[in-house]
Amino acid sequence: METYSYRGIISTFKNVVSSLKEAKLCYGNEEGQEFRIIDNIPKDWGDIYSMNVITKETFPLPQKVKLRWITLTDLKCYELNTKIDTAKMEEMWTEQKKLYPKQPFKYVVVGIAPYGEVTLWLRSNVNAVLFQRLKANEVDFDEIEKSVYSEMRSDDEIMQAILSKEQIESVMNQYNYRYVPLEEYFDGKQWRLYASDDANYEDIDIECVEDKRVDGTFDFTDSDSLMKYHTTGMPKRITVRWSENNVNYFAHFWLSTHYVTWFFESFHKLFPDTPVDLLIRLDTRANRYEVAMTAEDLMPRAFIGTQYIVFKDFEEIARSEYFDKEDGEWRWF
Repeated sequence: METYSYRGIISTFKNVVSSLKEAKLCYGNEEGQEFRIIDNIPKDWGDIYSMNVITKETFPLPQKVKLRWITLTDLKCYELNTKIDTAKMEEMWTEQKKLYPKQPFKYVVVGIAPYGEVTLWLRSNVNAVLFQRLKANEVDFDEIEKSVYSEMRSDDEIMQAILSKEQIESVMNQYNYRYVPLEEYFDGKQWRLYASDDANYEDIDIECVEDKRVDGTFDFTDSDSLMKYHTTGMPKRITVRWSENNVNYFAHFWLSTHYVTWFFESFHKLFPDTPVDLLIRLDTRANRYEVAMTAEDLMPRAFIGTQYIVFKDFEEIARSEYFDKEDGEWRWF
């Protein structure tokens, strides 16, 4: 049996899990990797707790996942003990190695969501892909323990973090879309394409688009794949990289999950079979950058947001992680 170097990691919605009783990836005869929640809860769905837990040991790919936990979301205990599609996982592992030989999958991330929802991702340092969604069963747990968690649940911060079943489903919805970077200019009323003889126009070299999505996946593979139609979760953060006069620039857009969800769901209801174009408008002369939603030959173009930071050099890109707010805008030049 072929073995792989990977670790099992837990990811949760904030304040979903109050007590993790068991978490294990099994690869035969109940053997497997046990993993646990560490104190620092990640902010984003699909994030992992540490990038330093990888081991040099190798293991067969998991055949089953076992979980048992209590949630503050609905004050229930859930249990999951089910087989997973190991053959499909092996295919995805092989495809990843073929596309990105230096970036194999390193983690099998198990996400615990409210109402017994479980999501599995395969994750490398440059991308994370959705592997499988599962449903846990509700089981009884001790009444005394339940009363303790009931008091904890009354905390205002915890109550504000609770999502409905419909909201959880919206977060995981998949859509067919692509990014279309455009060098345009804003004339004060609308965006316009440069004329071929415009003296203000200087061609910029758009190198790649990267994104982080609300469903826990991301793509930082430094390729043009996101500029082609692909089916995946809705974007949460978009990064565009381009060069101009031998200087690299990075534009980072943070998109409100609430508004992005509304735009995608509304668009899909009106045009269920139409792939979406997310236009990334770059007015480098006026330092104005926007994202808009449309489709080929479809008007008007719906405005999404202007949350962004622009950096001149790669060293500053890490600073952007400290400004991932839902609203507002920040700029460095």
